[in-house]
Amino acid sequence: MFHYPRTTIPTLPGSDNFCLWQIHKDFSKGSLSPTLGNLYACGKDKPFETQHGSLSISIELISAGPPCDQDPQLIPNGSVLTAKGVVIRRKDGLADFTSNGPGSFIITAPNKVQLFSGFIELMVRVGTHHFPFGDEACNPENHIEGWLVGLGKGELSSICLRALLAANGTVAQKDTTPITKGTLNGVLLKPSSE
Repeated sequence: MFHYPRTTIPTLPGSDNFCLWQIHKDFSKGSLSPTLGNLYACGKDKPFETQHGSLSISIELISAGPPCDQDPQLIPNGSVLTAKGVVIRRKDGLADFTSNGPGSFIITAPNKVQLFSGFIELMVRVGTHHFPFGDEACNPENHIEGWLVGLGKGELSSICLRALLAANGTVAQKDTTPITKGTLNGVLLKPSSE
């Protein structure tokens, strides 16, 4: 029987006090670069032909400003989020991306200092703002949603990043595709004693 690999994700201890503040970054420069294998059958219908492979992501982050980016200099403008991992892509564009465990996404400042690293998971052609929350289709084209959890590096090592990511984009069958619009919105947590 197949067993899915296990990943440890940073969680919060139940007994300690934490402080939190919001992070909100936008992006308009990014790309998705897949390396996919041959199509294989999943079920009897051709739309469910599927590919397995790897995906590299690169996104340049810019502060969305107040009131939701509450410490913009912590991740300065021009910082880059990169990620590498496994992607499963159906021929109609439905896809699931999972980084290869902790440290598979990295946010690097413009001066090349690593700020955060951790785990990221994204879904393509899956939306959350359909009825009753909005008018988005449940399977929107050119749409990515997911989440990431990471820990700070160096001077930021006591900070935990937990955020949602939404973007336009798709995982193409062969070529690199651009991301021209997106947002990273979440929280930063730190023990209150620091």
